[in-house]
Amino acid sequence: MLGAMDGLTALISAPEVAPGIMGIVLGSMGKGTQYFREILIPGSMDGLIVGFLTQRYGVRTVTA
Repeated sequence: MLGAMDGLTALISAPEVAPGIMGIVLGSMGKGTQYFREILIPGSMDGLIVGFLTQRYGVRTVTA
């Protein structure tokens, strides 16, 4: 999904590439496989840990 969004930003930054947008999107998705392992998996694990700790030990605030 991130690769698709990255590729679609080419329409904003360089509208003249519109005829080749599918190649750009597919290329962006393909190059992102390595980053999935290096960034998204550890980030997801961190999010799970922080989310768990926040839910378990967080302090609720009361609004008036």
